[in-house]
Amino acid sequence: MPLQGGVSGATVYYVDAEIRFPGLQGTLQSKPLQCVIKYSSEESFEAERRKFDDLPESLRNWFVDFATQRILVGGDFFMIMPYLHDYKTLAYVVCHCEKEQIKQSISKVCQGLKEIHFYPDPQRIPSKSKSSDIGKSFSLYLGSIQESCEKIERLAEHFPEIGSDTFIVNKEEYHSRQFYFEKLSKKLNDISPPFYTLAHGDCHSRNLLLRLRDTDLKIIDIDKFMLQSDYIYDYGTLIADIETYNRVLQARRPSFRLRRTSKAFSYTLPENASAKMAAELIRENVEKLAREKRDAGWEPRLELAKARYLLSMVSKTIDVEQAFLVYCEGLKSLSRLTTP
Repeated sequence: MPLQGGVSGATVYYVDAEIRFPGLQGTLQSKPLQCVIKYSSEESFEAERRKFDDLPESLRNWFVDFATQRILVGGDFFMIMPYLHDYKTLAYVVCHCEKEQIKQSISKVCQGLKEIHFYPDPQRIPSKSKSSDIGKSFSLYLGSIQESCEKIERLAEHFPEIGSDTFIVNKEEYHSRQFYFEKLSKKLNDISPPFYTLAHGDCHSRNLLLRLRDTDLKIIDIDKFMLQSDYIYDYGTLIADIETYNRVLQARRPSFRLRRTSKAFSYTLPENASAKMAAELIRENVEKLAREKRDAGWEPRLELAKARYLLSMVSKTIDVEQAFLVYCEGLKSLSRLTTP
């Protein structure tokens, strides 16, 4: 079955199997087997392997070294993860576990991310160059948003309004991507991170695995790990994934319907009290951490990080109408940033 919460369900699977012993069944009982299999390229495995090898020794306990568990089948590479059968993704925890388990899991995740983000490293000193900060902001956020928007052009066939100057969603006016991009380009001084930290780079709720009996945390897919980044980048990704993206994926007809009249659209995302609580808990942790680090500009960067993640997921969302919802939710975050 596809790994819960996966984007397409096409590359990552939980596998339940049974090992039989022909001719020895009277002596040896069949053995149940659970594992996770991920299809990827050799280049991707090698990139992840290098990232893991470069991690400081004290940080490796938070991560899983998958790259050594690969096999070649018919020219394709598959990653086998048999030792994670008793772990669940944070997406699963939020959707299926009780309130107390969710709270414990969020606490563990925030603890782990804090240790990773602020791991002491003499190469990561607060930058004294404002131009360097602006360049980093562009690279981390606006450059990524611009790249994602170029990929979104495939939706224009179904929703030509996305290329227009304005269109209406749920009675709110949205502008073209270029409109927001130009507005944000002028605010780079205000949204630049005050210092650099480590960052996972792909910190959504399906890359965070928890063992429920003791809330042990393991983090996967570190091929995008960054040595000079912004801790808000990871938290914005995680909040947007739990608060918005997973809710969009849960929107299934007939409970979900995108209504369209001329250049006006309306939709309602499914309610999810657990997801709302989890996102609020993460935000509370971010606010506390920002105060501790004297980071006064964390809130606009959090909104920017949410927009970056959502827009990056549009081209990866197979269902066109769901992709359009993700696009609109990403624009909503950009609108909050650029509205006086």
